[in-house]
Amino acid sequence: MFAYNPFEKERNIYPGAPWVKFFTALQKDIGIKMNREIWKFKFPAPNPTPVPQGFCLTGNNVAFDANCPLNKHNLKSDGTYSYAHPPSGTPDVSASGEMPFGKGHLTDRPSAANNRILGRWISESKSEVPRWTVSWTDNKETAITFDLKKSFKVNSLRLFYSDQLPDVVIEGSVDIQKWDKLGSSEKQDATQDVLDKGYPLKGTYRYLRVNLKERDPGKPMTLVEAEVWGNE
Repeated sequence: MFAYNPFEKERNIYPGAPWVKFFTALQKDIGIKMNREIWKFKFPAPNPTPVPQGFCLTGNNVAFDANCPLNKHNLKSDGTYSYAHPPSGTPDVSASGEMPFGKGHLTDRPSAANNRILGRWISESKSEVPRWTVSWTDNKETAITFDLKKSFKVNSLRLFYSDQLPDVVIEGSVDIQKWDKLGSSEKQDATQDVLDKGYPLKGTYRYLRVNLKERDPGKPMTLVEAEVWGNE
């Protein structure tokens, strides 16, 4: 006995392909009526996920085409980010200091997407998930400062989170001394899903600071990823 999936490769399933002819002949031979109307239906085309304008300045956007991760919206950057109050639950790659884009847990999605055992983590090894997230179990305020290493025309920031996202204030600076308020959001209800929250931005800045206010007592916060978008 053996098992084989002949439809795994696209070259096997075009009209008139040998495997298609074989299964057509097999079904006719055992008396199955062919060409029923139900098999002619088509699912409606899904609405494509909107992509922010410009480039992902943190270099961690991943677009998928036929389940293959593509790196086509990212701008190569030597940027970093740091915490005012480091994660008290799941840590980042460093307890303090600057996390490089591409290595820090908030900006390493391409590494996760390119790892071929990603599907196994979900079903068999949830202990691997902390490799790609950070979390806080206390409810102290914190801030995450992104250093893009030079000024860019920023247009949006996205946070991917689980648990409770507190009140958020986004600020921008060119010299890390004077800060301009760029956006904000109110506290979000706690969730076990992974959601994203977008913030439209406007201006030319080198530094962006995400201020995360206190959460409700006993409510943790998990951040999965963060993206900054803009143009040179």
